Amino acid sequence: MLDPALTRLSGDSQRLWLDADEGRRAIEAIVDAWESRRTRLGATIARLDQAIVDGLLALELPRGPTREVRVEATGRGWIARKDPVCDLIFDGVALKTIVRDIGRPDDAFRTWIHESLHARKPFATESDVEQRRFRGFEEGLVEALARLATRDKAGMTITAVSYQYYVESYRALADVLSTDLEGLLRRLWQFPAGRVREVFVGIVDDERQAHRVSVMSMLQRTRLQAVADILFSSDRINREPDEGVLRALWQGVFQG
Repeated sequence: MLDPALTRLSGDSQRLWLDADEGRRAIEAIVDAWESRRTRLGATIARLDQAIVDGLLALELPRGPTREVRVEATGRGWIARKDPVCDLIFDGVALKTIVRDIGRPDDAFRTWIHESLHARKPFATESDVEQRRFRGFEEGLVEALARLATRDKAGMTITAVSYQYYVESYRALADVLSTDLEGLLRRLWQFPAGRVREVFVGIVDDERQAHRVSVMSMLQRTRLQAVADILFSSDRINREPDEGVLRALWQGVFQG
């Protein structure tokens, strides 16, 4: 079912979120303008970007201020990135592959949402450390929210997925806590990139107490941080998740 907040969007923003053909044409226009080096590239980017900003605001996931949104040939092996100076950068070659060669415009839309969710606030000073060693805290968080926004709330067809191990780690934790996944993600998302790991244990403890479970012991807090650091470590980015194993690891934290 479509989220009522998106159905209340007006004009172009509503069409780009809820009309699959209109969204596809908007992304194709960006690719075409970038490839042909037309001066209208800025206008095509601005059209889609404004719709995304409007939709995220309606979903109460507002994007923070960004300095520039641009498409270029980065040659760095990634599709898009939000950099520390608050630029959103999209690789034109990667967008072309997703939209024209593979034919998955909704995945390009999801990627735009993903990077916009990184941009909720300026990066914390510790963001480079968290990104280097424990990138799953942030990447799993924003990817899970991006899928909720596009697939679950806007009815888009999302086929290519990224950071699956981290997303499933969050999902398994919510199941073990018997709490709402979206609510947990939103609480963590209130903090800037680079601080999610820092606040993680406290927020999980708050979620448990909300379900009338006692405050975690110091041993349980230590276990929780240790397990989270393992599951969200950067070296697990390409692992295949096993739901049973993930649940068992989280359950072990709270025993005793």
